[in-house]
Amino acid sequence: MRIPIIRTFLAALVLSISLGNTAVAREGLDGKVTIDISPSQHETLPGGNITFIIKVRNYDVHTQNDVDVSFLFDRKSLAIIETLPNGGTFAQEGIALWNIDEIFAGQTWSAQFPVQMESNVNAGDFTDVTARVSGHQINVANSTVMDSVTVGAAIFPATGVLHIGLLSSMVLMLGALVMLVIQRKFASQ
Repeated sequence: MRIPIIRTFLAALVLSISLGNTAVAREGLDGKVTIDISPSQHETLPGGNITFIIKVRNYDVHTQNDVDVSFLFDRKSLAIIETLPNGGTFAQEGIALWNIDEIFAGQTWSAQFPVQMESNVNAGDFTDVTARVSGHQINVANSTVMDSVTVGAAIFPATGVLHIGLLSSMVLMLGALVMLVIQRKFASQ
């Protein structure tokens, strides 16, 4: 008899928690969208690729119409190497642009594309990329929402005699430790 009551209580508790989270997640976001730009990695070798994903989420209860999404990058450091997905175009050098007819209420629009770090970029150099979303229905002061991320060329440690000497010393110490263990094992027999 107690088990059905406990199950009912737990089901009601889970339902109220999930409904509560939904209300909190939406509170204050009506009429708003968010944008997120995510690189597959933050560093690569010069000439290497980084895949970016741009996501635009509509938190409004209404469809957002005629939404513009842009990806701004430094053309001296980065190059988009494939045709842009979802009808994206190049507005000008260093700006990729998407015009989205509509993003339904509660839905997410996304685009994924590879970008190449130019081969002339020096190790340790970094650059910012920015994604922006704008539209006349977006409920923010200037009708533009943006997100930025920094990516760069990886730095590798210098190699040379010092590193080889350190590695050799570690191998010798490990060998001495193994010999000591073997000697003690045979001495105790």
